[in-house]
Amino acid sequence: GCGTTPKELVTYWPQVSFLGLLNLGDGSCIASKGSLAMHGQWLWELKDWIDRRWMWNYSEGLPEMPTVAGSAAAPGSAV
Repeated sequence: GCGTTPKELVTYWPQVSFLGLLNLGDGSCIASKGSLAMHGQWLWELKDWIDRRWMWNYSEGLPEMPTVAGSAAAPGSAV
């Protein structure tokens, strides 16, 4: 193959209930989970914190990737 070892697949079970946060554009937010719904500015602050943390994980929060000798890509190029 492609240099990978086959692994046993793990069954995926999606969430039954999730937290939905909708920014209303006025500094407030509507939140819903299951049959519960709420509105407020503190929910916007929670959504902003969650979004910023999520984005950080995909920018500065990434681990350093080991380089393979002779395969360093130029900055900004696709690998």
